[in-house]
Amino acid sequence: MKPQQLIFEKIEQFLKEGFEELLVFYDNGKHISVEETGLWIAVDESELTIGFEENYRQFNPEWEDISNAVTMFINILTKQKRITQYRKGSFIFKTKLEVEDENENFKYTSTSMTWLFPYWRKTTQKISFIEPIIQYKKVAKELEILQESIKKIQ
Repeated sequence: MKPQQLIFEKIEQFLKEGFEELLVFYDNGKHISVEETGLWIAVDESELTIGFEENYRQFNPEWEDISNAVTMFINILTKQKRITQYRKGSFIFKTKLEVEDENENFKYTSTSMTWLFPYWRKTTQKISFIEPIIQYKKVAKELEILQESIKKIQ
């Protein structure tokens, strides 16, 4: 089994312990969404993907430290998120996700966008903040166990 698949299984176990009633499985269990939170995770033969709403980041263990995926997952789960929507008129053409890091600074995570938009209209921004899905203190022990088990995989 590949590292990204093992990490996916560990995260799945963690989610089943605390959010089982909110979990929705797609693609034969290779895509898990936590209902009403925006958090989702997916795996395939080459990558582990961590997402929040329409934004996501893919992690391939061949060219990136896969433990960064776990850090991103934990931060999305336990930290505040800042979403910047870029609009042309009322049409949202780009969304940027930033997540608080350990130092309470917002760190760029990902951007999603479409190319079909009314480019001639004035660009405006709307910034919103989304509270943590769960407080770190409530799941600190479980998250530490998750991180330790993932260190053994690498």
